Amino acid sequence: MAEDVWAMGLVFYEILTGRFPFTGDNKAEIYNNVREKPVDTNFPEFVSEPLKDLVLGMLEKDHTKRLVSQEVTDRLRRICDGAEDFIPPRVLGKRPQPEP
Repeated sequence: MAEDVWAMGLVFYEILTGRFPFTGDNKAEIYNNVREKPVDTNFPEFVSEPLKDLVLGMLEKDHTKRLVSQEVTDRLRRICDGAEDFIPPRVLGKRPQPEP
């Protein structure tokens, strides 16, 4: 499961920044940088601190310190709290209520 959280962290990072968190001139160098180098923490200005912390927690190299899926879900819910105006209710885990 820790690998799934890390992989989703990569996807979130790329969506938010438009780039991969690790670079290199070839596959071997990129692989080494994934294992050895810290994640680039330069996020665009529009990325909130809680969202940045979430993504960096998902990309924690030490799997024993990495966020687990329930922590990711809980943090996403807190980040999205109050965002109902632009996020569909089903994404926030809310079921539409039938109209009276």
